[in-house]
Amino acid sequence: MRSFALILFLLFSPALQAQSWKAPNSDVQKIVESISKDRLEATVRKLESFESRSTLSDTASTTRGIGAARQWIYDQFKSYSPRLQVSFDSYVVAKTGRITKDTDLRNVIAVLPGSDPAGAVRRFLISGHYDSTLQGPGGPRPEAVDRAPGANDDASGVAAGLEGARGMRQYQFPHTIVFVAFAGEEQGLVGSTLLAAKSKKESWRIDAVLNNDIIGNSGGGNGFADNHTLRVFSEDPNDSLSRQVARYIKDVGPRYTPSMVVGVAGYVIVMRKTTSPDWEREIYVGNVTEHVLKDVSIDEWGFGIRAIGQNGTESLTSAYVNPPRAKAAFKTVP
Repeated sequence: MRSFALILFLLFSPALQAQSWKAPNSDVQKIVESISKDRLEATVRKLESFESRSTLSDTASTTRGIGAARQWIYDQFKSYSPRLQVSFDSYVVAKTGRITKDTDLRNVIAVLPGSDPAGAVRRFLISGHYDSTLQGPGGPRPEAVDRAPGANDDASGVAAGLEGARGMRQYQFPHTIVFVAFAGEEQGLVGSTLLAAKSKKESWRIDAVLNNDIIGNSGGGNGFADNHTLRVFSEDPNDSLSRQVARYIKDVGPRYTPSMVVGVAGYVIVMRKTTSPDWEREIYVGNVTEHVLKDVSIDEWGFGIRAIGQNGTESLTSAYVNPPRAKAAFKTVP
């Protein structure tokens, strides 16, 4: 549930009454409260009941194998709301590597269209993978295994996506939200790689991908349990857009702050020591185009800017990064 709540904080931005900066969003709270732990568990158990969801498992049976699993996921998305545009993203993958035969691979996609005509072209993807595998002493076993329940890896992530779609279906979002259950992850991210290539070819604008993998496990191999911590992984470098999304989730999650700016009330300068991985200071400077920071060494601090909307919403941080030094060409005297 905590994982889904943080996703909401990043995505939610309907028209709201004026509210103070950093104030919780009441509609986000309603969606979070609608998330059911019992439904999440029931979804995981249902996906487990297909016995094996190996990418190379049975596709003809209605009760067992990846074919039955993907149809069930499709039907669940379809049942939530006519607003969700549900489809199979289908490919025939030729025999290669751990794909040991030509294989019918299908990602399951449910699209919640954005309400803003201009903003709907921007997409946020919420994903997990529904295929499973079985580990042996030497790594993954042959894929046509009899049983690979995959409750944690990754029925838990698919359950989060399904429950997220169910909870968000009745709300309006300015941007388009795409829920994806990938196949072929255990053979080398096959389904997600194919969709990435398709999205590039079709010039999708993707603002963020929030992937949920193995999110149902709160116990470690040494017996240590922690169900109060959520790990958010993001790509290098330190000031990449991916890192800004992760910092944003960490910062606004507990406050239910939406990300979309509707009109600018002002700006916040954020700062961190060059040795720190996260922003340490926030300075609200108002609706200005420049501001002087006195007695601050640019050699010791990193800087960024956030815009604050009239309704208290915050943008992602735009970090200042030194431009690369131009390469010089030198001639030598023979």
